[in-house]
Amino acid sequence: MRTGPGARQFGSSAENTSEFAGGGMSGEKLLELALNQKQALVTETYKDADGHERTVVNQDKTIAARRAQQKVKKSSRSGRSHKTIGPLLEQAYNEKYNNIVTPAHNGSHLTFPGMNKSILRDGKLAPHQVDAIWRIVQDGRALLAHVVGAGKTFEMIGSAMELKRLG
Repeated sequence: MRTGPGARQFGSSAENTSEFAGGGMSGEKLLELALNQKQALVTETYKDADGHERTVVNQDKTIAARRAQQKVKKSSRSGRSHKTIGPLLEQAYNEKYNNIVTPAHNGSHLTFPGMNKSILRDGKLAPHQVDAIWRIVQDGRALLAHVVGAGKTFEMIGSAMELKRLG
């Protein structure tokens, strides 16, 4: 995880690995679990006498991992308020975890040349229908889960015709 010029990487730094790792889990994995509000849990899989695989919780390693996770949390809390480390932590978090933005599809610019609008309510498609058509044109797919009577059929027909018109 790159945090800026000259900054060290949390997951691969020998100092961070030795300081924050525990119970067989890396410091980066413990930080990821902490950021997602999950506790560390170390399991091991082995085959019993019958040949069946069994997965059991390794209590000692889980305790060690949770202690290391507490250390990661404590270090993160003190680092956030630090004037140079705080912004680097924020940037690293945003680059790795907080970079997904749900697109907003606005199809208000669509004109639908050649469409017979006499069969539509008020002679035009509703804004949510136009936006759904634009989403299908842009993404190539969409889940239309509107209520009954919202115009999903017109959305599909309009999408097919618009995709055909655009080639």
